Amino acid sequence: RGWGGIQVFDRLGPPPEKDSAEWGSPERSYNVGLNGRGQTSLAKLGVWGDVDAMCADVTGRREWVPGKDGSTDINTSKKRGFNTKIIPRDLLQSTLLAHIEEDEELRERISVTFNTMCTRVELTDDMSKPTLLTFQKTRSIAQNPQPLKATATQERPRSTVTVEGDKQVVLADFVVGADGFRSEIRDAMLEDKSRFREKNLNVNIYKDDNVRVYKTIPLDIKEDTDLNYSARGDSDINFDALPSKQGGYLGVVIFRPDDKRILDVTTEDEALRLFKEHLPAIVPLLAESSCRKFAEKPVSRFPTFLSTGPALHRGSNMVLLGDAIHTVKPFFGLGVNSAFEDIVVLSKCLDEGKGDMSRACSQFSRVRGPEAVALVELSRGWDMKGFRGAMKFVIPIILDATFGKIFPFLFRPNTLSWIQNPDRSFTQVRRRKRWDNTVQVSMLMTALFTALFAVKTLLVFLFQMALRLVA
Repeated sequence: RGWGGIQVFDRLGPPPEKDSAEWGSPERSYNVGLNGRGQTSLAKLGVWGDVDAMCADVTGRREWVPGKDGSTDINTSKKRGFNTKIIPRDLLQSTLLAHIEEDEELRERISVTFNTMCTRVELTDDMSKPTLLTFQKTRSIAQNPQPLKATATQERPRSTVTVEGDKQVVLADFVVGADGFRSEIRDAMLEDKSRFREKNLNVNIYKDDNVRVYKTIPLDIKEDTDLNYSARGDSDINFDALPSKQGGYLGVVIFRPDDKRILDVTTEDEALRLFKEHLPAIVPLLAESSCRKFAEKPVSRFPTFLSTGPALHRGSNMVLLGDAIHTVKPFFGLGVNSAFEDIVVLSKCLDEGKGDMSRACSQFSRVRGPEAVALVELSRGWDMKGFRGAMKFVIPIILDATFGKIFPFLFRPNTLSWIQNPDRSFTQVRRRKRWDNTVQVSMLMTALFTALFAVKTLLVFLFQMALRLVA
């Protein structure tokens, strides 16, 4: 749109350059999967060619299930209509940075400052005046290797940085708060007492009653490198591994934060015994140094579910997007993909606003606010445990698999598969799948009552025939 003076502030340090040899180490960064939503959004933003060149393709999943001999291969690309693209999280960032730096026009208009975070926001009652933002330098905090409490929590995740040094004041005509779960921009909007405070700006931090933590492990996989490897242990320890184009596979071992079988592992031999006993399927995949590195790795935690909405803006000069409005656990690849969708929607709203920023910001809230809430509620439903988890995730998957084969013309794919594609919004998917599952249950109940009525009729007939014979 010809805007200039665009300043981006990142509380973390800069990633290695896109062509750095550091990406050859699979444990350098957590891998993310770009699904149909992310790929389509990046293409609309004009950067997909750069990103795709750095991605590994995943066409299916090889999984091991307790009680079943051998593995099962599932072709996910055929079912979804696209290959999932895998890229280390930091490399994705580095690739987008390179896109700016390699374009002279973009380089002149955009500046990116690392190790800097927003610590204060001073809102104005006059939309013609800029917002005053205060920034400070940051430094990283070492991860805490101590066990994490396995309790349902609404606590914010611990910050990975601390602020230090002098303050820097920035005057901003337009602010995009993409500063994550701990968003300083969102908090200022919530505390706003002026007439520009949207009544429907609500933040919901969901109680996490199914806490999981993880440790990563590098693997040595030479064949079938286009697969997601997945194994479920026999005692609540799970495993997933994704490839990177630059440096092999990185596995993630997921467990409960009070599981001493993993927390007490301090040596290479103890790690190997753990895998042989609880995840034997992955033992052939281990590299020579895998067990040692796993034992040395600190425990990491997943984010807590958070949604913001339906209002996501303030007046004509401030909007929220990304994890600031929809924080989810990364199990289903919806976080970063949805963030790119947020940007596409914001771009479209700015186009349609034709210079009317108040209209554009309001439209962004109307379109994206309900989506943020629906995305988080769907994701949280899949993460529930026990009876609620069965009702929200397992039973609908079974119903969709059964009825989808019998009536493919009537029912859509299961929610988890359908939501990966960009052809339907999250609210549309949720609404349609509720209808599907309601109809499926109704058909089951009708069949059950029909069968019971038929059995009752048959028993009455046989009883009457017996009486006649006796008479």
